[in-house]
Amino acid sequence: GHITDITATMRQVIVPTTALVAAFVTGLVALSSTAAAAIAPPAFDAWQSPINLVVGAGGSNGKAPAWVIMLGTAPDAAGCQELCSNSAACNSFTWHDKTTGERWANKCVGRNDAVLDGDAEVGHFSGCKTTVPGCTVTPPVPHPGPPPGPPGMPADFNCGMRKLASEYAQYILPHIGAMSQLVDDALELETACPGQPAPRPTFPDLPTSHPLHGVAMPQALGDQPTVYVDPVDGDDRHAGTMSAPLKTVVAALAWSRGSSVSGGPRTVMLLAGVHTLDSTILLTAIDSLLTITSTTGAVVSGGVSLGPLKWEAAGGKFAPNVFMAKLSASVIAELGPLYTMKQLFVNDDRAVRARHPNANYGKYFRSGRFATPNTGFFPTAKSWIRSPTKHADSTVSKKMLRNTTRYSDFTLGFGGPVAQFDPPAAYWAVDNPPAGGGCKYEVPSGLHFEADAFPTPPADWTAPTSAIVHAFHRAYWGDWAFAVSDVDASAGTIQWDRGGFQEARGSCGDGGHDWYIEGVKELLDSPGEWWFDDSTETIFYFFNETTVPSSTTELVASKVATLFSVNGTQSSPVVGVTIANLTFAHTRPTFMDAYEVPSAGDWSIHRGGTIFVQGAQRFTMDSCNFRQIGGNGVCVSQYARDTQITRNVFNRIGDSAVLVVGATGYYNPTPWVHDDGEYPINTLVAGNFASEIGLFTKQTAFFFQALGWNTTVQGNVAFNGPRSGININDASFGGNIVKNNLLFNLVRETVDHGPFNTWDRQPYLTKAVNPDKLSADAIMSHVNNNFFICSYGAVKGIDHDDGSGWYSDNNNYMPLCSGKMKGETQSLSGNIYLYPTWEGQCMHVIGGMDPSRAFVFSNNTCVNPTGQIYSGAFPVASAITKSNTFYVPGGTSSKSFPMSKGNWSAWQAAGQDIGSVVHDTIPNSSVMVDWGRALLNIPPV
Repeated sequence: GHITDITATMRQVIVPTTALVAAFVTGLVALSSTAAAAIAPPAFDAWQSPINLVVGAGGSNGKAPAWVIMLGTAPDAAGCQELCSNSAACNSFTWHDKTTGERWANKCVGRNDAVLDGDAEVGHFSGCKTTVPGCTVTPPVPHPGPPPGPPGMPADFNCGMRKLASEYAQYILPHIGAMSQLVDDALELETACPGQPAPRPTFPDLPTSHPLHGVAMPQALGDQPTVYVDPVDGDDRHAGTMSAPLKTVVAALAWSRGSSVSGGPRTVMLLAGVHTLDSTILLTAIDSLLTITSTTGAVVSGGVSLGPLKWEAAGGKFAPNVFMAKLSASVIAELGPLYTMKQLFVNDDRAVRARHPNANYGKYFRSGRFATPNTGFFPTAKSWIRSPTKHADSTVSKKMLRNTTRYSDFTLGFGGPVAQFDPPAAYWAVDNPPAGGGCKYEVPSGLHFEADAFPTPPADWTAPTSAIVHAFHRAYWGDWAFAVSDVDASAGTIQWDRGGFQEARGSCGDGGHDWYIEGVKELLDSPGEWWFDDSTETIFYFFNETTVPSSTTELVASKVATLFSVNGTQSSPVVGVTIANLTFAHTRPTFMDAYEVPSAGDWSIHRGGTIFVQGAQRFTMDSCNFRQIGGNGVCVSQYARDTQITRNVFNRIGDSAVLVVGATGYYNPTPWVHDDGEYPINTLVAGNFASEIGLFTKQTAFFFQALGWNTTVQGNVAFNGPRSGININDASFGGNIVKNNLLFNLVRETVDHGPFNTWDRQPYLTKAVNPDKLSADAIMSHVNNNFFICSYGAVKGIDHDDGSGWYSDNNNYMPLCSGKMKGETQSLSGNIYLYPTWEGQCMHVIGGMDPSRAFVFSNNTCVNPTGQIYSGAFPVASAITKSNTFYVPGGTSSKSFPMSKGNWSAWQAAGQDIGSVVHDTIPNSSVMVDWGRALLNIPPV
């Protein structure tokens, strides 16, 4: 979460259970060397002092830390500074604006143990008292997003850096062709480089250093047995030859299991057309060595065609262009008796379920300095209705698995507040989970809306039996979806009894933020919107002003969520299955399906996807197109070995593109031990192209991993997503490699994240390091030679968050990015940070948890016109900083080192940054662009 740096020795404080249950706020004073414990007890002025500091779980005396001073309220940051200045005991302060919640609005907190440099973040501002020389107060950051900027960045560098990113996309993915225009549009090259043509380099001879060198293509089919499937002219009574093809994939699968071809390599060849699946195709061990592919552009659909339809004007209070059509009995039968329509395609383009405020999926976004004026959300509710307090039904813990001061214990709670997860267990179920801004999981149960919120008063609404409220987490760390159970127009409330499991942490009683509602008939008021009346089996659609409904208007409703499930077991795996050269479309959204908390990071996930892989060896997914799917793309689950996900395209997808997730083992006798083999090993994710990720849920990424081992994410291009591009939820086994990826335009709808993010709050015992001995250590993971651009809400290029450890980050090129080290055993070398946007600092450090595990920051380069080099509580005893190069105006005499060592000379006298150089000038823009070209081995144009 957002934190305020402290310069004195950092200490851990565990607060009372009642405080954790009561409320949560983003950005209160940092209470630990490894996380910001942002806490709001029931009554702000009830904290007492002093408090007994404790290590590990515990503490229930209801008192504040001894170094916290309650200063009262102030209308603004300047007023809070005045309160601090009038208190002899106060050295620094933190003021909170109204976005931090009702209990914290305008509250002023002082502290007596540190002098804080000015620190503006979303929702709060910190600084020192006026008696400190040079101390000033500037206005807090407007909500939402980071401050405008980056300051001092020349236009020619902005253009050159973005053109270099375009070149890099075409270099690492030489097969993307016309899709390079999508990259250029997302990079906004026309705006950044007016009058200059977009780069279109050619790379005739790709070197052995190319990111995709050695990534195997699927083997040629040769003369193996093949059955052909034609969805238009085929017949399942045919022989399945090219001239007499079958009609359905189901019939082709039956052929492949026949005694004459089973057991050896064979192919199901899908011919051109749309192959509609009525249910998931299940592949088991009997289907080993099967290839399902196409050479003619086949589409595999999870939808149901609703036509032909007879349209008529809806009339009544609807606009003239709203038409309706009753579905036929055969279509209703195909949809099934329990079907609820959640996604509709009109002429193969995703339509918008009637909603307010009006917006189109993926067209608007709310984060950072590039946020669109229309976000498609209400800014917040009038107020949020809090859920009843719940406690875990039971808990399990294992103490001191690691020799650390914060994340040393395994803790897990069952039921109670996390009962709606599946399985109903989570790190966040316990009363006091240690984490930055950590508290027990809780989400609101409803909201109060403003009287004039809707164009049609809720008193006139048809019973919204299938309406959904989507709301952002209070701190914009993700979002929730809730199934509406009641709308009370007289009370001005919307309430729900299910949902909010789309992120793992909850907001500790402080409600949500931006929100919208969908699925209400009376909100069908904008072109492109639809609504389905279950009771009359009638579809309503708002045609735009230039079109009228006709018999050629094609409507497809999503039905099937998973098209292919490759599902074996560890003892009977599916071996050598390949799916290639197919397009997947029309799959059902899954954001209201089962979600789980796979480990102790912030994220929850739906363990499923358009393609689901579990109990498999050597599965390959190559050169497929995931087009406007409703949920995740590919989910690799539990036992999976040597999976390859290569050269695919993911565009305008509902959730994440690729998930790699091991078994949680929550109900094992010792859930902290993971040596049963039920986790993916040696997964390769390479050469993929992903854009417009997370249209339905916002805690989503191009790539997500929890409890995976030796995964390589290499040579991918991913952009335009609501949260990080790559998120690794835990260290568990380690051994991961992330290299040669281009990530940009991420964290577009959330904050406090980066293109690449990690956590590791929960220790596990594995045999990853030593096959003969269980250990809580992990194999080092490597993040090398990536091109990360920080924009929108992304400010930390590589965000090593709570507890992260066993990472070596080398030779990454990161324009507009700051760095962050928070955890243990991290080595950063050869990285380039240019015009960092996170509070104007090159590197933010929140100390090491174990003094024996060093932080290393060496041979890095940072260009920072704001003049700040480090911030945070650098653990001097375990830190190694050396041979770095900094370009800051004013050099070492500028505001370059607001840490415990007050100036550069004192810092070097402590043995740090020996051999480092501080320049007082900024390099030429072309030089900085050339640094990136050389670092990433991009051939000259």
